[in-house]
Amino acid sequence: MLSILCAKHLGATGVVATDGDEAVVDAIRTNLFLNGLDVDDTSRIQVRTAALRWGHPIDAATFPEDYGMSVPDVVVGADVTYDKSVIPRLVSTLGEFFYLNPALEALISATIRNEETFETFLNACRRNRFSFEQVDCPPVPEHQQKGPFYPTSTPIQLWRVTRGRYMDDAFSV
Repeated sequence: MLSILCAKHLGATGVVATDGDEAVVDAIRTNLFLNGLDVDDTSRIQVRTAALRWGHPIDAATFPEDYGMSVPDVVVGADVTYDKSVIPRLVSTLGEFFYLNPALEALISATIRNEETFETFLNACRRNRFSFEQVDCPPVPEHQQKGPFYPTSTPIQLWRVTRGRYMDDAFSV
């Protein structure tokens, strides 16, 4: 959904929708087709899909072949801090992206179901000397939402994560 939003409404010039599960990547392809984003014409952006497994090395030499674009300037993640056990691999992958493009900015939308789990993410960012800040993005009351619709009972936070001034070429989680 996030890739569709970026491609159709936010003016992104290149979008790669990823997941670590091939079945989910197939479902993404179906949703792209249903939203008219599977065609390659000059009037619309084509959204590419790829499997991206957190914690696995990202090869700069094959990045354009693997993902159909150059290394991005922005990485957007939605609901990716849901489980403590995945945080080390997520942060490792962010570190790989920062290594490939030190100017990269990651925007992480986090549904805060468990404060301790989210704190694990922030602590891993601190250990890796990433800079991060919460972006002020107050929720729209449900009765005023015009779409996309979302419940406001569970807090959603938006965070900007960057390489950080003092990040070494090596990182740890």
